[in-house]
Amino acid sequence: WELHLIQKELIRVFGINLPKLARILPNVKYMFTGQTSSLYLDHETNQPDLNFRGICFAIQCFMRIVSSKSRPVMIFIDDLQWADNISLDLIHSVLSDVKKSSTVLFVGAYRSNEVQQDHAIYRFLDDLKSYGVKTSEMDLDGMSVQDLNAMIADALTVLPRISKTLSAIVFRKTSGNPLFALEFLDSLIKRCLLQY
Repeated sequence: WELHLIQKELIRVFGINLPKLARILPNVKYMFTGQTSSLYLDHETNQPDLNFRGICFAIQCFMRIVSSKSRPVMIFIDDLQWADNISLDLIHSVLSDVKKSSTVLFVGAYRSNEVQQDHAIYRFLDDLKSYGVKTSEMDLDGMSVQDLNAMIADALTVLPRISKTLSAIVFRKTSGNPLFALEFLDSLIKRCLLQY
């Protein structure tokens, strides 16, 4: 029922421009599978190219429709250190939408060791704050040797005292980064240097 209301609102707001939204967000087409309203999506012939402002506006309208207090939306984007200015501006436009009618939680992750002080991500964060968008920053350090040992012992189904030496080596190689630790362990297994 809720999906039906969203579909109706998308058709009301976008009308014959629904194919433009589907060009930006291709999975929108699946919301209309097998319905007569999907005819709107077949109007893609001779659609002009979208400009940046048009894309921002379309995504803002989409977010206003699909997100609410009863249906909050979470967006997670990893590796923002690789994002270009246009991508950050697009995210900014969605998060700082003046209508404030959407309910969006955005989680962006980036590797602080891969960005300089003049990186666009810092301007992006400052701009969000200046628009009144609530932001929180969280630094995630590597795991401690003890936590890493607990994770490795659990993964290998051994007692923590048995995996202590391996954990020390993994910690030395990865600085406790969980992703790097798992990748390192996986490489040991693939090379038959670790069996369990």
